[in-house]
Amino acid sequence: MEKLIENIIAADRKAREIIEKAEMQKESIIAETAKEKAKAIENYRSSFARAEEQLNEEEQAKRDEIAAEEEADFAQRKEALCKTVEEYRSAWADAMFQKITAV
Repeated sequence: MEKLIENIIAADRKAREIIEKAEMQKESIIAETAKEKAKAIENYRSSFARAEEQLNEEEQAKRDEIAAEEEADFAQRKEALCKTVEEYRSAWADAMFQKITAV
């Protein structure tokens, strides 16, 4: 009988050791999972920040391209207008003079 009780106590101790190890493994896994989760979140945020930065750079490059096109178009139109003014300046001045003095 005593041997049976000793076996039961030994089995109980062994079971408690197994449970303690399992609890420690559980805690270790939970801690490791929390670290991995934090790392994944940081990687995602970092990746998102880089993507946003790249998008902003691409957007700025597109804006610069549009501004350069508009500036070139404006310069071309201004040049054409200046040529037209120079070409017709004398005729316009004569026509205005005629209208002013005709009154």
